[in-house]
Amino acid sequence: MGTSRAITWDVSGSEGYETARGDLGERALRATGRAVGTVPGMYWIAYTLDTTDDFVTRRLRVEAATPRGAPVLDPRRDDRGHWTLNGERIPQVDGALHRPAAS
Repeated sequence: MGTSRAITWDVSGSEGYETARGDLGERALRATGRAVGTVPGMYWIAYTLDTTDDFVTRRLRVEAATPRGAPVLDPRRDDRGHWTLNGERIPQVDGALHRPAAS
């Protein structure tokens, strides 16, 4: 990848912090981040975004740890435009493309 950046900021509404890192290439992006907060209760979130050429989302994995558990959402798009969520096919969104917001 070409350019890497990291940033950390306060998340005042949850009395927490978030840090994100992005690796930007000419045609693809990989971003990772973590957030922690205490309002309305303690939580920890970790996420990873991977894109293919032309910044089309391939995967966005999110894990949210709280005192009640640690659910994981792991949507993935294959090269044919088929999507899965946590390993199960979701044909309702086949063909959908998601492009990260332009900066």
